[in-house]
Amino acid sequence: MFILLSLILCYLIQSASPMLTLLINPSIGYVSIGLAIFCLIGSIRFKQWLRLWVDGFASCVLVGWFIYWQPVFKDDSPVFFYFSLYFAIMAALLDLLFGNSSENLDEHSRHLLQSLARHPFAQAWFLMLAVLGSLLTIEHYLLLPVMLTLLWLRLALNRFIV
Repeated sequence: MFILLSLILCYLIQSASPMLTLLINPSIGYVSIGLAIFCLIGSIRFKQWLRLWVDGFASCVLVGWFIYWQPVFKDDSPVFFYFSLYFAIMAALLDLLFGNSSENLDEHSRHLLQSLARHPFAQAWFLMLAVLGSLLTIEHYLLLPVMLTLLWLRLALNRFIV
Protein backbone atom coordinates (compact mmCIF):
# COMPACT_ATOMS: atom_id res chain seq x y z
CA MET A 1 0.00 0.00 0.00
CA PHE A 2 2.85 2.38 0.85
CA ILE A 3 4.60 1.85 -2.47
CA LEU A 4 1.39 2.39 -4.42
CA LEU A 5 0.49 5.50 -2.40
CA SER A 6 3.98 6.91 -2.92
CA LEU A 7 3.73 6.42 -6.67
CA ILE A 8 0.24 7.95 -6.78
CA LEU A 9 1.43 10.97 -4.83
CA CYS A 10 4.44 11.23 -7.12
CA TYR A 11 2.19 11.24 -10.18
CA LEU A 12 -0.24 13.77 -8.71
CA ILE A 13 2.60 16.13 -7.86
CA GLN A 14 4.36 15.79 -11.18
CA SER A 15 1.17 16.34 -13.19
CA ALA A 16 0.02 19.23 -10.93
CA SER A 17 -3.32 17.52 -10.56
CA PRO A 18 -6.27 19.43 -9.10
CA MET A 19 -6.75 16.42 -6.80
CA LEU A 20 -3.92 17.82 -4.66
CA THR A 21 -6.14 20.71 -3.58
CA LEU A 22 -8.63 18.17 -2.25
CA LEU A 23 -5.86 16.35 -0.41
CA ILE A 24 -4.57 19.47 1.35
CA ASN A 25 -7.14 19.55 4.10
CA PRO A 26 -6.16 19.84 7.78
CA SER A 27 -8.83 17.34 8.84
CA ILE A 28 -7.34 14.71 6.48
CA GLY A 29 -3.96 15.43 8.05
CA TYR A 30 -5.30 14.94 11.56
CA VAL A 31 -7.02 11.71 10.59
CA SER A 32 -3.90 10.36 8.89
CA ILE A 33 -1.68 11.14 11.89
CA GLY A 34 -4.32 9.64 14.19
CA LEU A 35 -4.35 6.48 12.09
CA ALA A 36 -0.54 6.42 12.17
CA ILE A 37 -0.65 6.52 15.97
CA PHE A 38 -3.26 3.74 15.90
CA CYS A 39 -0.92 1.67 13.71
CA LEU A 40 1.94 2.33 16.13
CA ILE A 41 -0.14 1.06 19.04
CA GLY A 42 -1.28 -1.91 16.95
CA SER A 43 2.32 -2.81 16.15
CA ILE A 44 3.10 -2.94 19.86
CA ARG A 45 0.01 -4.97 20.72
CA PHE A 46 -0.14 -7.36 17.75
CA LYS A 47 3.46 -8.04 16.73
CA GLN A 48 2.62 -10.93 14.44
CA TRP A 49 1.15 -8.48 11.90
CA LEU A 50 4.07 -6.05 12.03
CA ARG A 51 4.34 -5.79 8.26
CA LEU A 52 0.72 -4.68 7.96
CA TRP A 53 1.06 -2.17 10.79
CA VAL A 54 4.26 -0.65 9.41
CA ASP A 55 2.77 -0.41 5.92
CA GLY A 56 -0.32 1.35 7.26
CA PHE A 57 1.78 3.58 9.47
CA ALA A 58 4.08 4.62 6.64
CA SER A 59 1.12 5.27 4.33
CA CYS A 60 -0.57 7.48 6.91
CA VAL A 61 2.67 9.32 7.62
CA LEU A 62 3.15 9.92 3.89
CA VAL A 63 -0.23 11.63 3.63
CA GLY A 64 0.34 13.57 6.84
CA TRP A 65 3.82 14.58 5.68
CA PHE A 66 2.49 16.03 2.43
CA ILE A 67 -0.33 17.93 4.13
CA TYR A 68 1.84 19.23 6.97
CA TRP A 69 4.87 20.24 4.88
CA GLN A 70 3.07 21.52 1.78
CA PRO A 71 2.47 25.08 3.06
CA VAL A 72 6.14 25.46 4.01
CA PHE A 73 7.63 24.59 0.61
CA LYS A 74 6.77 26.25 -2.67
CA ASP A 75 4.32 24.57 -5.01
CA ASP A 76 7.04 23.73 -7.52
CA SER A 77 9.45 22.44 -4.89
CA PRO A 78 10.93 19.10 -5.96
CA VAL A 79 11.07 17.78 -2.39
CA PHE A 80 7.63 16.16 -2.62
CA PHE A 81 8.18 14.52 -5.99
CA TYR A 82 11.67 13.19 -5.26
CA PHE A 83 10.93 12.07 -1.71
CA SER A 84 7.82 10.21 -2.88
CA LEU A 85 9.79 8.58 -5.67
CA TYR A 86 12.58 7.68 -3.23
CA PHE A 87 10.10 6.15 -0.78
CA ALA A 88 8.58 3.94 -3.49
CA ILE A 89 11.95 2.79 -4.85
CA MET A 90 13.44 2.22 -1.39
CA ALA A 91 10.50 0.16 -0.13
CA ALA A 92 10.35 -1.89 -3.34
CA LEU A 93 14.09 -2.60 -3.31
CA LEU A 94 14.10 -3.63 0.34
CA ASP A 95 11.15 -5.95 -0.27
CA LEU A 96 12.92 -7.40 -3.30
CA LEU A 97 16.33 -7.80 -1.67
CA PHE A 98 15.18 -9.13 1.69
CA GLY A 99 12.01 -10.88 0.53
CA ASN A 100 12.92 -14.54 0.84
CA SER A 101 16.63 -14.43 1.48
CA SER A 102 16.55 -15.76 5.05
CA GLU A 103 17.09 -19.36 3.92
CA ASN A 104 20.13 -18.35 1.85
CA LEU A 105 22.10 -17.04 4.85
CA ASP A 106 24.78 -18.89 6.75
CA GLU A 107 24.34 -19.39 10.49
CA HIS A 108 26.75 -16.62 11.54
CA SER A 109 25.05 -13.99 9.34
CA ARG A 110 21.62 -15.08 10.53
CA HIS A 111 22.73 -14.78 14.17
CA LEU A 112 24.21 -11.32 13.51
CA LEU A 113 21.00 -10.08 11.87
CA GLN A 114 18.90 -11.53 14.69
CA SER A 115 20.97 -9.74 17.32
CA LEU A 116 20.74 -6.50 15.34
CA ALA A 117 16.97 -6.87 15.01
CA ARG A 118 16.62 -7.41 18.77
CA HIS A 119 18.59 -4.28 19.67
CA PRO A 120 16.45 -1.84 21.73
CA PHE A 121 16.96 1.06 19.31
CA ALA A 122 16.00 -1.12 16.36
CA GLN A 123 12.52 -1.89 17.66
CA ALA A 124 9.74 -0.97 15.27
CA TRP A 125 7.77 1.07 17.81
CA PHE A 126 10.86 3.17 18.61
CA LEU A 127 11.52 3.86 14.94
CA MET A 128 7.84 4.70 14.41
CA LEU A 129 8.06 7.28 17.19
CA ALA A 130 11.20 8.67 15.57
CA VAL A 131 9.37 8.97 12.24
CA LEU A 132 6.53 10.86 13.91
CA GLY A 133 9.06 13.13 15.60
CA SER A 134 10.80 13.77 12.31
CA LEU A 135 7.54 15.10 10.87
CA LEU A 136 7.87 18.05 13.22
CA THR A 137 11.42 18.94 12.16
CA ILE A 138 10.77 20.71 8.88
CA GLU A 139 14.09 22.56 9.03
CA HIS A 140 15.85 19.16 8.99
CA TYR A 141 13.95 17.89 5.99
CA LEU A 142 16.25 14.90 5.37
CA LEU A 143 15.45 13.37 8.74
CA LEU A 144 12.09 11.97 7.61
CA PRO A 145 13.48 9.92 4.69
CA VAL A 146 16.27 8.62 6.89
CA MET A 147 13.87 7.54 9.63
CA LEU A 148 11.47 5.90 7.16
CA THR A 149 14.41 4.07 5.57
CA LEU A 150 15.49 2.78 8.98
CA LEU A 151 11.92 1.67 9.67
CA TRP A 152 11.77 -0.27 6.37
CA LEU A 153 15.17 -1.82 7.12
CA ARG A 154 13.82 -2.90 10.49
CA LEU A 155 10.84 -4.44 8.75
CA ALA A 156 13.22 -6.32 6.46
CA LEU A 157 15.19 -7.53 9.50
CA ASN A 158 11.95 -8.79 11.03
CA ARG A 159 12.07 -11.73 8.61
CA PHE A 160 15.30 -12.92 10.23
CA ILE A 161 14.01 -13.00 13.81
CA VAL A 162 12.04 -16.21 13.35
